[in-house]
Amino acid sequence: MAARTTIELPESVSCKGEKVARTQGVTIEEFIIQTFVRELKAAPDVPLRSKRVTLPLVPSKEPGAFDLKDFNFDVLLARRKHLGCPDLQSARLSLPGE
Repeated sequence: MAARTTIELPESVSCKGEKVARTQGVTIEEFIIQTFVRELKAAPDVPLRSKRVTLPLVPSKEPGAFDLKDFNFDVLLARRKHLGCPDLQSARLSLPGE
Protein backbone atom coordinates (compact mmCIF):
# COMPACT_ATOMS: atom_id res chain seq x y z
CA MET A 1 0.00 0.00 0.00
CA ALA A 2 1.29 3.45 -0.84
CA ALA A 3 1.17 6.48 1.44
CA ARG A 4 0.14 9.78 -0.09
CA THR A 5 2.24 12.75 0.97
CA THR A 6 2.10 16.36 -0.12
CA ILE A 7 5.23 18.51 0.05
CA GLU A 8 5.98 22.02 -1.09
CA LEU A 9 9.22 22.44 -3.01
CA PRO A 10 10.92 25.70 -3.87
CA GLU A 11 10.32 26.51 -7.55
CA SER A 12 14.01 26.13 -8.41
CA VAL A 13 14.20 22.67 -6.81
CA SER A 14 11.00 21.54 -8.52
CA CYS A 15 12.16 22.70 -11.97
CA LYS A 16 15.60 21.12 -11.59
CA GLY A 17 14.04 17.88 -10.33
CA GLU A 18 11.71 17.72 -13.32
CA LYS A 19 14.62 18.31 -15.73
CA VAL A 20 16.74 15.60 -14.13
CA ALA A 21 13.77 13.20 -14.12
CA ARG A 22 13.20 13.84 -17.86
CA THR A 23 16.87 13.18 -18.65
CA GLN A 24 16.60 9.86 -16.78
CA GLY A 25 13.38 8.99 -18.59
CA VAL A 26 11.26 8.79 -15.44
CA THR A 27 8.39 10.77 -14.00
CA ILE A 28 9.00 13.28 -11.22
CA GLU A 29 7.22 10.89 -8.84
CA GLU A 30 9.55 8.02 -9.81
CA PHE A 31 12.55 10.33 -9.50
CA ILE A 32 11.54 11.46 -6.01
CA ILE A 33 10.92 7.85 -4.89
CA GLN A 34 14.29 6.70 -6.28
CA THR A 35 16.10 9.59 -4.59
CA PHE A 36 14.30 9.00 -1.32
CA VAL A 37 15.09 5.28 -1.35
CA ARG A 38 18.77 5.97 -2.19
CA GLU A 39 19.09 8.43 0.69
CA LEU A 40 17.41 6.03 3.11
CA LYS A 41 19.82 3.25 2.14
CA ALA A 42 22.77 5.58 2.77
CA ALA A 43 21.44 6.73 6.15
CA PRO A 44 22.42 4.83 9.30
CA ASP A 45 19.72 2.65 10.83
CA VAL A 46 17.65 4.49 13.38
CA PRO A 47 16.61 2.34 16.35
CA LEU A 48 12.87 1.98 16.78
CA ARG A 49 13.12 2.85 20.45
CA SER A 50 15.74 4.69 22.37
CA LYS A 51 18.38 2.79 24.28
CA ARG A 52 18.07 2.49 28.03
CA VAL A 53 20.47 4.55 30.04
CA THR A 54 22.48 3.16 32.88
CA LEU A 55 22.90 5.43 35.86
CA PRO A 56 25.07 7.10 36.88
CA LEU A 57 25.71 8.71 33.50
CA VAL A 58 29.06 9.99 34.73
CA PRO A 59 30.62 7.57 37.18
CA SER A 60 32.29 9.13 40.20
CA LYS A 61 35.79 8.29 41.36
CA GLU A 62 34.53 8.95 44.91
CA PRO A 63 30.84 7.96 45.16
CA GLY A 64 29.12 9.65 48.08
CA ALA A 65 31.84 12.32 48.45
CA PHE A 66 29.20 15.09 48.30
CA ASP A 67 26.16 14.82 50.51
CA LEU A 68 23.55 16.90 48.70
CA LYS A 69 20.53 15.93 50.82
CA ASP A 70 20.48 19.39 52.46
CA PHE A 71 21.44 21.32 49.31
CA ASN A 72 18.83 23.89 48.32
CA PHE A 73 18.47 23.65 44.55
CA ASP A 74 15.77 26.33 44.56
CA VAL A 75 18.35 28.86 45.78
CA LEU A 76 20.74 27.74 43.05
CA LEU A 77 18.09 28.21 40.36
CA ALA A 78 17.03 31.60 41.77
CA ARG A 79 20.68 32.75 41.87
CA ARG A 80 21.21 31.54 38.31
CA LYS A 81 18.13 33.43 37.12
CA HIS A 82 19.12 36.55 39.06
CA LEU A 83 22.62 36.55 37.54
CA GLY A 84 21.21 35.93 34.06
CA CYS A 85 23.54 32.96 33.65
CA PRO A 86 22.89 30.90 30.54
CA ASP A 87 24.56 27.87 32.13
CA LEU A 88 25.33 26.61 35.60
CA GLN A 89 29.10 26.91 35.10
CA SER A 90 28.79 30.69 35.02
CA ALA A 91 27.22 30.81 38.49
CA ARG A 92 29.37 30.30 41.58
CA LEU A 93 27.95 27.32 43.38
CA SER A 94 28.24 26.89 47.11
CA LEU A 95 28.16 23.21 47.90
CA PRO A 96 27.67 22.06 51.46
CA GLY A 97 30.98 22.00 53.28
CA GLU A 98 32.58 24.78 51.18
